[in-house]
Order: sequence, then C-alpha cells, then structure tokens
Amino acid sequence: MWFWRKTDRSWNDIAHPGEVRATRTDTTTAGAAPIGAGLVLIGGSIDPALERPFAIQRAADWPLVSWAAPRSLRQCNRELLTLRGDLERLQRQLPQLTVPLVMLHGGQDYQVPISNLEYLREQLATAGKENLFAQLIFPDDNHFIPWEHPEAVEAAIRMLIDRLSQRSVN
Repeated sequence: MWFWRKTDRSWNDIAHPGEVRATRTDTTTAGAAPIGAGLVLIGGSIDPALERPFAIQRAADWPLVSWAAPRSLRQCNRELLTLRGDLERLQRQLPQLTVPLVMLHGGQDYQVPISNLEYLREQLATAGKENLFAQLIFPDDNHFIPWEHPEAVEAAIRMLIDRLSQRSVN
C-alpha cells in the first residue's frame, strides 16, 4: 500500500505500492482545518470470491518450505493466504465508509481482475454510498501502474483532491 499525505504542499510516500490514502491539509492559512480525507485504491483486490490461493502457496507456508524462502516472499505469501478473509471483513465494513474513494485500475491487469472495480461499485451502491465512489480506468495499462505510469496515480490523486475540494465547499 502507498499511503500519501499532503502537508506543506508536498506528497510523502509513507508505505508501499497498492493503495493510496490521500489526506489534504491546506497549511497556507494559519489554523486552517483539513478539507477532508479520501482513499485512492490502485488495482486493488476487493471481491473475496476472486481470491483463491494456489496449492503451491499453501505448500510454501509449510514451516520447512517457508524457512527456505526469502522473508519478503514469505510475507507476501502470508498476505495472499489471508486476503480472502481480510476482504470478507472489509465487505462488512464498507457501509461505514464516509470519505470519497477513487479506484484506479488498468484494463490489462491480469493479477487483479478489473471486475473488482464493478464489485466495489455494487457494494457501495447497496450500502447507499455510490456518491462516494469514482473510477479511473486506463484501458491499456496493467497491474504495475504506480511504476510504469505514475501520471495515472497523479491523475487519481488530483481527482480525489477535486472531490474533497467540492465537499469542503458544500
């Protein structure tokens, strides 16, 4: 996950690629309050039904096999093995969403199907939160948008900031 925070007119990367949380605080005026917070989800897995670990992933979690694997690979594998349960818990929490969300996805993403985008839209609509959702699809891009097309990430962040600005005016 990438968590970005805007303060003093600069963006700071404070985690790792996947999701971006953008909080915009205007510090140009003394004592100015934040205009809000939002979430930019980049090629994110959302639909629990799409998460099916491979047998090799389960085998890689066995102690002897896991011990032989590099730490980063072990951690990545553990995250994938628990992802379905995490997404099921997230699904129950979606009705509590109160901030705008922009989902950025590549149309050629074979790691995380673009159907996750439609799933999220349906879940938010069911919860009466469709007004918080916006999408940005780059049809020719794959899963590695943050590295290969950082301008797409910037566009999603700008879209979120515009949405936040509109909310602060209303």
